[in-house]
Amino acid sequence: MFSLFRKKAPQPQSAPVFVVPRIKHANFLVAMANIPGMDAESRPLAEPLAGDLLLTYAVDTGPGYEMVSPASVAKYGLDRPRLRTQARQNVLPVMRSIKLQTDGTLYELTANDNMAACTILFAEFWDRVEREQGGKMIAIFPHRDRVVFGRADSLATRPALAKVRDAIDFDETHALSKLLYARSPSGAWQALDA
Repeated sequence: MFSLFRKKAPQPQSAPVFVVPRIKHANFLVAMANIPGMDAESRPLAEPLAGDLLLTYAVDTGPGYEMVSPASVAKYGLDRPRLRTQARQNVLPVMRSIKLQTDGTLYELTANDNMAACTILFAEFWDRVEREQGGKMIAIFPHRDRVVFGRADSLATRPALAKVRDAIDFDETHALSKLLYARSPSGAWQALDA
């Protein structure tokens, strides 16, 4: 009877689930649909983002990442309506480590953890870039590890972006879009040549 009042050993707290955004090409859904046994519960969640780009999510499991699907939403107790907000928040430390290079015409962004393309989710980042550069930008998102952009009002930008795009191996696993993108008045990216 007195055992009811004894202190119980503390229960280990489960680690918080760390969800990050992953930018994918629309062909990702086609590839997923062709996997034998893929059903609605195991198919990764995907939202249209811009042009042929999709926003998907992954849970950082430590040794790797698990794509977020309806089944993993239940497994990890995720709040599906808050996934985008949570993923954006979780990737902020990586966004702060963005590296920028320029050749004088184009600028290239790279980031840790294959997150360069995730800059597309941060209108406030691009607002700052445009303020610092003194004008609107056009960009390509050819790979999850690379974003290349330049001033929209420069005659040299489009041919230079086309040259970079033509050098990308779009059969590579993490290749993304061949499209050229510009920001709408709301700050969202949209394809120019879809």
